[in-house]
Amino acid sequence: MKNEFEAVIFDLDGTLVDTEVVWHVAEDQLVRARGHIYTLEARSHLIGLRIDEGLVKLKAHYDFKDTVQELIDELNRNLMALIDAEGVRVNPGIPDILNWVVANNLPRAIATAAPPFLLEAIVDRMGWDDLFKVRCTCNEEINSKPAPDVYLTAARKLGVDPTKCLALEDTINGARAAVAAGMTTFVVPDHQYTNPDMLRLVTPHVFTSMHEVYARLTAS
Repeated sequence: MKNEFEAVIFDLDGTLVDTEVVWHVAEDQLVRARGHIYTLEARSHLIGLRIDEGLVKLKAHYDFKDTVQELIDELNRNLMALIDAEGVRVNPGIPDILNWVVANNLPRAIATAAPPFLLEAIVDRMGWDDLFKVRCTCNEEINSKPAPDVYLTAARKLGVDPTKCLALEDTINGARAAVAAGMTTFVVPDHQYTNPDMLRLVTPHVFTSMHEVYARLTAS
């Protein structure tokens, strides 16, 4: 399997690390501070989006009077406070995949809709600075996921044809972005927010865990 791909590009939130709960709490704090209840239905519209795009939807949904930038600033403060207090955890199965990538000397990158400060904070806390020299965020792109831009940028920086890349994702928007970039896309959905059957309409490669992904990558 190791010769099937020439590079591996990872999503961050929900794929490399278990931060979806942190995002949910930070968003819930923002919504509750304005006297509303944050529902899973409301959150489902934000999953996989760049922070500004998600907060445009949230502002419209709840008819917040704040500007989008005010909401961004508050959410960023909430996120950093939670990360500082609770830290972040690597998702089960990811260490094995990372070891496999390194052992096979495969170029790798992160392509995320998370803001740069959060990406850098997580990379620092995980000790991944040397592991992921190429780190791309949708903030640097005109179009965020589900557009392919951030994945195309990651492939270009790695010097690898997008069609020779494997992308690892957890959301429909992320999977659409990677597929649109021409990449083989493996997805491990968060079943609280993402319907696996809907994902199979985007990519046939839907797995139940990163352990299952690792088994697929290492199969002879």
